[in-house]
Amino acid sequence: MAPIDTHYLLGMNQLKIQQDSDYLPFSLDSILLADFFTEKKRMKSVIDLGTGAGPIPLYLTTKTDLPITGIDMQEPLIQLAQKNAEINGLSSQLSFQVTDIKTVKKSFSAQSYDAVLVNPPFFKMQEKSPLNAQPKKQMMRHETHVTWADIVQAAKYLLSNQGDFFFVHRIDRFTEILDTLKHYDFALKRLRFVYPKASKNATSFLGEARLKGEAGLRLDPPLFVHQDDDEYSQEVRQIFHYEERV
Repeated sequence: MAPIDTHYLLGMNQLKIQQDSDYLPFSLDSILLADFFTEKKRMKSVIDLGTGAGPIPLYLTTKTDLPITGIDMQEPLIQLAQKNAEINGLSSQLSFQVTDIKTVKKSFSAQSYDAVLVNPPFFKMQEKSPLNAQPKKQMMRHETHVTWADIVQAAKYLLSNQGDFFFVHRIDRFTEILDTLKHYDFALKRLRFVYPKASKNATSFLGEARLKGEAGLRLDPPLFVHQDDDEYSQEVRQIFHYEERV
């Protein structure tokens, strides 16, 4: 095992996260997704698919008191996520278990959760895909094991009726993502495009879909990650809680 590094979760002095360099570190997308999550009154439970070391559940504790579960098929990451819950005093709110997204039916009852989140592998497998040499890192970026359709099927199984599915994905797969959601009886309810900066095209998007929901989409204002001087935008700094760091 590689050395374990402990850092603050971005600018949040109250949260620490341990990461293992044998695996990919948590990404900007995970934090933007966790911030995008909106709690509804009817929600009683939340699950994060492919949780890694648990950055999304950790961030969610700053937004909600709901119980949050994180699953990942890589046991060392789940052990690290459990440790992260412990060192932050969050073991009563956060729970983690080793589970393959493709086999959630073996570990969970249907309609067990009111909200599902996922920061999925973004890239389809193609003949010339530039894969990381380490398989455990490959599956965190490429669909070497789980596809978007697998994830949507898992979300449908886990969600209660009218449950909410929060996700982030690449803009170049936008049409496919929406088609798959519709195929599995999800209605897109909220959408936000993410831009590297105002002068660039959008590269990713945040979505909220509802299982068996009615048609009706809300388009949120665009999110610009950087200013023209390449520093983080004020909104992203607020999402990272950088203003809290002294």
